[in-house]
Amino acid sequence: MNFNKTILATEMEKIQKTENIMYKYYDDLLKELKNPKIKERVRFLRDQELGHIKMMTNVIAILSDYILRD
Repeated sequence: MNFNKTILATEMEKIQKTENIMYKYYDDLLKELKNPKIKERVRFLRDQELGHIKMMTNVIAILSDYILRD
């Protein structure tokens, strides 16, 4: 495994760990909240962060494929 591939694998692992931590944090927070409007806003923020994480995962996967071709 070359240097670039190792870095990408490490970053992918970090992103997946962050996703798990973030989702648990939001899940716990939503259980505690009582106000429906605040819950709706928190869900929106959670979904935005999750979308960003998925986008970064896709970028890393594309870079990994590109590096493998070289």
